Amino acid sequence: MNRIVRFLTACILFPFLFQSAFAQTVQTSLQRLIETGARGYIEPLAAGFTTNINGGWFHEAPPARTASLMVELGAVAMFAGVPVNQTFSVASDYTLTTDQAATILSRTNGYSALPQSAQTDILRSVVSRSLPVEISGPTVIGSKNDNVRIGITANQAQRTFSTTVSGRSVSVVLPASESIALDVRGLLDTKDYIFNSVPFAAPQLTIGTIMGTRGVIRYVPNVSNWVGLGKLGDIGMFGWGIQHNPLVWFASDTNAFPFSIALNYYNQSYSLTSAIRANGAAYGISASWTFGGAVFAFTPYAGFLLETSRLSVDYQYQPRTVSGQIAVDIDGRPIAPVPIAFNVVGANTSRLVLGASARILYAVDIGAEVNFGNRFTTFNLNASVRFGNDLPHETPKKN
Repeated sequence: MNRIVRFLTACILFPFLFQSAFAQTVQTSLQRLIETGARGYIEPLAAGFTTNINGGWFHEAPPARTASLMVELGAVAMFAGVPVNQTFSVASDYTLTTDQAATILSRTNGYSALPQSAQTDILRSVVSRSLPVEISGPTVIGSKNDNVRIGITANQAQRTFSTTVSGRSVSVVLPASESIALDVRGLLDTKDYIFNSVPFAAPQLTIGTIMGTRGVIRYVPNVSNWVGLGKLGDIGMFGWGIQHNPLVWFASDTNAFPFSIALNYYNQSYSLTSAIRANGAAYGISASWTFGGAVFAFTPYAGFLLETSRLSVDYQYQPRTVSGQIAVDIDGRPIAPVPIAFNVVGANTSRLVLGASARILYAVDIGAEVNFGNRFTTFNLNASVRFGNDLPHETPKKN
């Protein structure tokens, strides 16, 4: 996401190429984690997406015009200043798969000396018991060189398994500090972070102005089909918004007011593969004041929005071996996928927007803003090209 036709193309397309490839790997990783671990693993991404999703919708209020034509096409980039936790650790209960149990038992004192039938009995007992564990390791934005691990935290009684050999009871105790590496890693390195935040981007189309109203649309069908690079992963976005200047009902097509105000409503949904979906809504008021003319204009603006957001995870957890094969039970039958579903509610419920944009020849618009949320802050950038003119007409001066 680092590098005016070429610039805009990069702004619009490249962030989504990154997110598509990223999305595919996210789903692959999620499919190997149980729900408790998945929550810890994906938390930084969830915080970033739910914070970003309601940002960057406007950089000026529509003028008080009854009818005119203006089309603006561009892109916005958002950087959420959320805690970018690179590691996580959560307590959970976990049932070992057959290959995991066999690996641990091979390192357990006294197990290898038992007859084969006794070893099978012990193995059956281990895979039928849920054990207290600690799931820890890199989060989704953690190091791609580290694995998520499951560490057994059960007490000695919970780690003890017994069987009968020649009429006498024998027991083995799983090691107290045993841990298992899962085929799940972080997806980034520190050099991949942007401003030490979670990035997000969206193409944006704004159309107006009719009765002081503009419409805003964000839409991404399938990025990989756009650029012919093959299927990198299913990624989609649809968002829409309405901006209305109520001053149009009092002083339309005049410059009676040196500023513009707007009532705003925005709604957006985002899918990151079939496993992850984010949605949000925001509504509030904004105001802008433009200085300058057609050659160059400067527009400071401000707004206040109330908002909601949520990230939903819904997938089938398929236990697998270290080599990536579907895990089997003690009788060699494939373990059926387990449905996992949970929601992460966004922490921000309101935001104060302060920003400014610069417009050249009423055609190119570049700006930046800061969104101060009640919990997290975002820094947003926008770049767009504009066709048409919906600036208010000046009132003719009387002689």
